[in-house]
Amino acid sequence: MTTTDIDDLVSVERGEVDRRIYSDPAIFEREMEQIFGRAWLFLCHESQIPEPGDFFASVMGRDNVLVVRQKDGSIRAMLNTCAHRGNAVCRADEGNAKGFLCTYHGWSYGIDGRLVGVPGYRNFYAGEVEKNRLGLPPVAQLASYKGFVFATHDPTAPPLEEYLQLLSANRALEVRRRIQAHHDRASAKRVHDFLAPLLARLEPSDVQKAVFFPIHARPELLQ
Repeated sequence: MTTTDIDDLVSVERGEVDRRIYSDPAIFEREMEQIFGRAWLFLCHESQIPEPGDFFASVMGRDNVLVVRQKDGSIRAMLNTCAHRGNAVCRADEGNAKGFLCTYHGWSYGIDGRLVGVPGYRNFYAGEVEKNRLGLPPVAQLASYKGFVFATHDPTAPPLEEYLQLLSANRALEVRRRIQAHHDRASAKRVHDFLAPLLARLEPSDVQKAVFFPIHARPELLQ
């Protein structure tokens, strides 16, 4: 499906959106690659993880991500997937942890994502597992804007503040007390439709689009 084909599914003049934009597998794959694989995505607010060891589970496209407050007060975000067999190392949506454990073969990780424990390290693996290379994969870039934590899988994406086209002093993000959990695999568009109004009230409204669309790839979205 070409960009022209997709554009034909939306009519601004008539205020109509073809239902295929919510369910077509080809559109979904393009969204995963070109939007969720490249854009800065909202993960959580810093106030949700105030103490060392506090974590919040979020999603970046198809990837489950753990956002974790570190002992030094910094924040890290890493994929919630064991380096051994890909099993999740955390099943909770949020909480506080001293570390993360894969229940499949017992590999354990620190809150910084480092691999710290491998059962049978010497007997089964002859001490040859390179622990320093097998931690929880970090996101490509992580940044915070007014307490809102964002990440991107794209190492070449522009800095977050440039991406959001910095707002003037009287245009601030509005913090909501809680964002309702929402799980929907039908289409990435539905995720956008659900989260966009909850993240912030921004002026001009086009800045909301920047949260989800890679402006370095499509700068016309903010014109």
